[in-house]
Amino acid sequence: MKMPNFIIIGAGKSGTTSLYKYLQEHPQIFIPSMKEIYFFAFEGQPHPIGITNFKDYQALFQEASEEQVIGEVSSIYLFRPQAPERIKYYLPDVKLIAILRNPADRAFSDYLMNLNRHNLSKSDKNSKPMRDFAELVKEKHYFIQIGFYYEQLKRYYDRFDPSQIKVYLYEDLVTDARGLVQDIFRFVGVDDSFVPNTSQKHKVSGLPKNQAMHRLLTKSSPMGSLAISILKPFMPAQLRQYIRDKIIGGIVKQNLSRPQLSSPVRQELIEIYREDILNLQNLINRDLSTWLDG
Repeated sequence: MKMPNFIIIGAGKSGTTSLYKYLQEHPQIFIPSMKEIYFFAFEGQPHPIGITNFKDYQALFQEASEEQVIGEVSSIYLFRPQAPERIKYYLPDVKLIAILRNPADRAFSDYLMNLNRHNLSKSDKNSKPMRDFAELVKEKHYFIQIGFYYEQLKRYYDRFDPSQIKVYLYEDLVTDARGLVQDIFRFVGVDDSFVPNTSQKHKVSGLPKNQAMHRLLTKSSPMGSLAISILKPFMPAQLRQYIRDKIIGGIVKQNLSRPQLSSPVRQELIEIYREDILNLQNLINRDLSTWLDG
């Protein structure tokens, strides 16, 4: 029975998409094309996107060769309280990887991503505007709840041997993506001399300066999907990928503005997360004092 040898469990908006892309490049690693599978978060429950049936989940990995290490990436697993017990039941020896971002920055990045989606999906002028981030902070919205990493990771440390768990920081990915990914290669047991292309950053947050251009150039619109499908018969996959990532992706990123989190709201978030951060740094043995700076 082919099942994952390792799982990237989160956190969302902390670089999991980039890790997913980089790890896919390694010939000794098999990761299904579907990211955010959600099985261990919603097993047995109806879900519009994820896979919640065990047979369907198992089928995702059957194309892996006997020589490949199998991985899965679902950033929601860190947050969902049911996930650790389900993973332990099905995969008691699995290796678990988490990457964590300053929770204040993570929450704001999540907000910007969802604000962008909201703006793109508005169908009429009567659509309700998305609430201000400061308002969501005060009510400890879902965006905020995801950042309590200590209580979430503790559920995994309570069930798995610490040797099965690797925790990285988003700062590690920013400063030395290649070194981080090669350390993951060692952790999961594949050739760590392989060098992935870490120059491409994936799912960068921001708000489009020009919404029409953003709709045209991204898969979020029918026009964007149509343009990619038209190219398919005439260009090899590698060239299409280059055009999508380097040319179109570059234009999309240039079209993004990146609002900054205001100092008062950041201070409010620091106080919300302070106790959790202090507990977390003891749990993972990393200095997180910069996360407490204003």
